[in-house]
Amino acid sequence: PMTKNVLTNLFSAARELLGGWPALGVLAALYAALLGACYLFMTTREATVWQVLLTALLAVAVPVLLLLLLAGSARTALGETRPLALLAQAAATGWKLFLVSLPLIALALLFVWGTNKLEDRVKPDPEEAARAIQEREAAAAEGGPDAAGARPLPPVRWKYVAVVALKLLLLGVVLPLLAINVWLAVARDGLVGALRRLGSTIARAFAPQSALTYAVGLILFALIPYFLLHTPTRFESNWLELTLFSLRLLLAFAFTLFGWTLTLRALAQSAVLGSNNQAPSSAVAQG
Repeated sequence: PMTKNVLTNLFSAARELLGGWPALGVLAALYAALLGACYLFMTTREATVWQVLLTALLAVAVPVLLLLLLAGSARTALGETRPLALLAQAAATGWKLFLVSLPLIALALLFVWGTNKLEDRVKPDPEEAARAIQEREAAAAEGGPDAAGARPLPPVRWKYVAVVALKLLLLGVVLPLLAINVWLAVARDGLVGALRRLGSTIARAFAPQSALTYAVGLILFALIPYFLLHTPTRFESNWLELTLFSLRLLLAFAFTLFGWTLTLRALAQSAVLGSNNQAPSSAVAQG
């Protein structure tokens, strides 16, 4: 039943987002501006005064555009479809997202520092792996092909695998789920209201339905764009290759933006349904 509810919620959210296409157009413009600003920031050389000024301007524009995009996505997830109202609300909410994101950034740095320390302790020794390969090659050379199986392969470092899996879990699932639900709470209830309900927001973030919704959304806004961008294609025609590459870029852009907004919309709907389900039970308890 939970899987059915998640899929139904996602399809409902997709219909509502497509029905409010002007808001998606605003988000697409913000996303394109963010990508363009990032590209110029990375490719502009600090050689002249104007280039230095442009680099400084882009260093400010990139985080501002990112906050506007996040705030606009949260407001769209909460049902806003009017373009001008969406921009105004994104501007009013962006600084609040910046404030609540500071502890999340500190938590991410803590996760990275801790898992890197663990990874340094359990990661395989390159010299030991090289010796194992040399011994295997020597055994194969002395006894023929059948003797290659006499030497076992280097054992799997399960501690290292566990640490890497923990790092991916914390940075790819735990922290994004927490951040998304906190951002939605700030956009819906304001900064003070979100802080007052922080406990329930954290509990809702790691509920099974929220985790499953995020997992489906992750396929749309992360995995599919990754494979679109990194799957090699080879054609004899350069024009065909360029056309296909442009199409892949466009599809990756669309999947990333729509999948991200869809995930936020579905999580926002789950939060509303959860609050409505809890209201009668709390009223009965008070009665």
